[in-house]
Amino acid sequence: MTEPPPAKAQRDFAMAADSITPHQRWRVTRAVSDFLACRPELGNLDICFDVILVSPLRPPRHIADAWRKSWS
Repeated sequence: MTEPPPAKAQRDFAMAADSITPHQRWRVTRAVSDFLACRPELGNLDICFDVILVSPLRPPRHIADAWRKSWS
């Protein structure tokens, strides 16, 4: 089982959303594309990327399918 990436709490949810740069999104998308390219049996799955925004003293905010939405 792999470890989830570490969370980085930001001052507020807008800063948390802004901390996920277009380059980071590209890297994650590319890694998933490479993974799926090696596993043709997974080729017809719908892929989405969820994001958990973390800000101190507030419950985390879950954004489902964040790459396709305006969520900042």
